[in-house]
Amino acid sequence: MADIETILVHAPGFVSEAKRKIRTDSFDSFLTSFQHVPVLLIDDIGAEAISPWVRDELFGIILQYRMMHRLPTLYSSNFSGEELETHFSIDGSPQNKMKAQRLMQRISTTTTQIELKGENRRR
Repeated sequence: MADIETILVHAPGFVSEAKRKIRTDSFDSFLTSFQHVPVLLIDDIGAEAISPWVRDELFGIILQYRMMHRLPTLYSSNFSGEELETHFSIDGSPQNKMKAQRLMQRISTTTTQIELKGENRRR
């Protein structure tokens, strides 16, 4: 079996860490590591506190790069694609709706949605 470098991030913690990296001037290398890793798994996307910066400058930049370079990105979420789009639209304004649609196109064109059902094991 081949060893494939992979990063697994929990979306809310990932966003918090990105904000900390900006304060320490290490954001560019942080961002690059998520753009270039061979396999990226984003757990619980949609649970993060969303802002235009998170959507456009964090998720948008990473996912655009990964899509253009055909790098596998996996997501887990309690939301459907439609619910994620609503989450990313922030306030529902036309501009934010359009930006949310663009981000969701990057996600939906590179993924196959699979619904997993089962017992909540966090309890």
